[in-house]
Amino acid sequence: MKRPFLPALLKVLSVFIALSRSLSAQDFGFDILGLQDEDFFRPPNVANVHLSPDGNRLVYTEPTYDSERIHILDRVDDSDEVVHEIDNESGPISYLAWLDDDTLLYQSQFGDLHTKNIETDYTELVFGADRTLFYGYALFRSNATLPRVISTLPQDQKHILISAYDNKGRRRVYKLPLSKWDLSDMPDPLFKSSKGFDIWHADTNGEVRLAMKLSQRGTTLYHRAGNSKKWEQMSSLFSSSANSLTLDINKHNITQKRDYLIGFAPDPELIYFASNKETDTAALYLFDIKKGELVRRIAHHPQYDLIDPTTGMASVVTNPEDDSWLGIHFEADQPRTIWLEKSYQSMQQEIDDLLPDSSNLVIEFSQDESIAVVQALSSDRPPRYLLFERETKELKSIGKQNHPLLQTPGVPTQSIEFQGQDGHSIHGYFTPAKDFNPENPAPLVFIIHGGPWARDTFTYEPFSQCLANNGFSSLRFNFRGSTGYGFNYMVAAEQNYGWAVQDDIRDALQWVIAQNLATEDKVAIMGFSYGGYASALAAAHQPTAFQCAVPMSGIYDILYETKQIKKETSRGVGYQHWKQMVGSEWKNRERLAEISPINLVEQIEIPILLAHGTLDPVAGIEHAQNFAKALEKAGKEYEFIELEEEGHSLDLPKNQAYLFGKINDFLSEHLN
Repeated sequence: MKRPFLPALLKVLSVFIALSRSLSAQDFGFDILGLQDEDFFRPPNVANVHLSPDGNRLVYTEPTYDSERIHILDRVDDSDEVVHEIDNESGPISYLAWLDDDTLLYQSQFGDLHTKNIETDYTELVFGADRTLFYGYALFRSNATLPRVISTLPQDQKHILISAYDNKGRRRVYKLPLSKWDLSDMPDPLFKSSKGFDIWHADTNGEVRLAMKLSQRGTTLYHRAGNSKKWEQMSSLFSSSANSLTLDINKHNITQKRDYLIGFAPDPELIYFASNKETDTAALYLFDIKKGELVRRIAHHPQYDLIDPTTGMASVVTNPEDDSWLGIHFEADQPRTIWLEKSYQSMQQEIDDLLPDSSNLVIEFSQDESIAVVQALSSDRPPRYLLFERETKELKSIGKQNHPLLQTPGVPTQSIEFQGQDGHSIHGYFTPAKDFNPENPAPLVFIIHGGPWARDTFTYEPFSQCLANNGFSSLRFNFRGSTGYGFNYMVAAEQNYGWAVQDDIRDALQWVIAQNLATEDKVAIMGFSYGGYASALAAAHQPTAFQCAVPMSGIYDILYETKQIKKETSRGVGYQHWKQMVGSEWKNRERLAEISPINLVEQIEIPILLAHGTLDPVAGIEHAQNFAKALEKAGKEYEFIELEEEGHSLDLPKNQAYLFGKINDFLSEHLN
């Protein structure tokens, strides 16, 4: 029966992230003193770090509970000053860059573009709600329709290029002045015909020369040569590649092996792209547009993708002079970097010797490359940012270092690997409870990540650390369907949306018990989004395996959701992907009903804590409401937190801490 919970203004984490290191149960045993639950969910002290071109100044943001502050750290006089503050209603800062040594360009989540002159302290609104009548931005104010900076125009310090929707809903390219201007003087778009393009790319000189059109059939790539006004479809250029790999961007669905456009190289006739067509894991390449042929493969890892295959984005370190690639970051057991020149490999080793307990990523250089910005990632504390002086080989922290978890780190997480029932390897992360004793293991919580086309990674994750501090171990693992491990692993759950993951959950449970990391009578399962769905399905499909379940922001009626996606997805792109991976509402109707937790409530024998946002645009609140009604009707024990005015993801750390308190009470009752 239902036990009421007070509503709260909450959101839930979009993807639960995991952490890593080598596993040795006998080595566990930690003592964390003085940390409160809310400490684990405090924002990091430093984010969005960028050096000015001359290296004398550094900009970074400081997220707080109510706002985000822009700091300028002057390396000459060692001063650190807050130059601007944005409240949470404007959204967090989504874009931040130096235009020159004195001027910043920044954008809030809701789209307003500003410049900030550090010398004069003058802030100018370049583009925003007060100056636009654009269809997508003015009406929807959503991430998908916001204006995007295409180029800061290195050859023109008085203008920038953006793409934004016009009053007919077409995304166009505009050249905007950085000085004060009136709405009545809004410039015409650069190209008279939009051709229905959805994404525009500029080369390193600021010339818009690539565009992409999304449709139900896939993605079509167009190219404009030099100063020509004519756009040509790329497939005609690449139909007779001189090398074995023919560039084909025309597949949008991740269930197909494909190529991913990343952007221009310094030479405007060359582009960077990724592909998993010749290798199972996505590799990175250089392609010559003019000749229509492959130049070379830049980098490849046999076990891990070098891009995110769901977005096609690569994380790279670039040369500050010409934007050529120096290194590529990727997710392995921990974040790693492939350096393309040996001199940078030796620099990496110097940094790692100074910071042996973290994964250290160089994210950018000063113009002369004498200074590097380093992000230090650990499983037991939030990210730290430091400056590395290459000549003196000295490290200096950026910003305040007063986060509670920087003063008192949490519990190191261990990387694990086990075999699935059909022989496939499954990688994951185990975070032991403080004072873990393998002879009497603490209660264990499975945390199933969202997606499912996503993955757990090595980074600080507040939920697992807070669980550890409260006496619970946790396990995350990258089940079949997770990204990052190659194409075949990503599509291994294709047309098997529910059961393949359930098999991996069962195998994981058997493994942790065999390893003395848990006992079979003290294990719970929880998750958010897809993880919420998988948690609810596990409660029904494996009714005696877990003692309780915490599904959050999940989809519990797969057949209903399939119909909704078909009805609501723009141009059918999302539906085609869903149909390929999950199934059709007609052809697979019976199977979709069978993997829907709402139809399996009679099989559930354990207590359920259900949480969902009333404004969730991804998994509508009706999923949780109808699931709760079904549990009520079946006489099952459950609790339901209906989160007023909240969407799909949890933004505010104080709300994360509140939600954790409810979860902690629930787990304590049913696992202890």
